[in-house]
Amino acid sequence: MERLVLACGGVALNAVDELTPADGVPRVSGCVVPGAGAFELSAHARLTQLKNETKGRQRLGVQAFADAILIVPKVLAQNSGFDAQDSIVKLQETKSKMSGVGGEGPPMAVGFDITT
Repeated sequence: MERLVLACGGVALNAVDELTPADGVPRVSGCVVPGAGAFELSAHARLTQLKNETKGRQRLGVQAFADAILIVPKVLAQNSGFDAQDSIVKLQETKSKMSGVGGEGPPMAVGFDITT
């Protein structure tokens, strides 16, 4: 593993104690990174659109990847004690409502709130 890190130009750390607080600070200030499955939900929606534009056997690959990427919000839901399928359906419905008619509105990040 150390060879791979060094080959990529990184610094090999063998312990968590060697990390500094600056390692956890975001590199871009003033930005919010959507979490809780927001990226995965948006990627799934875009891949589903892309599948309709793709021809041949490639459609199957795009669909498989779109379905596979939803595993993150599904696991978040399950680990929080919620039903995974119901949570995904609610997230997709909320995202489609927030995006406006036909998805023509501005892109919205919708994530799973595990505290409620």
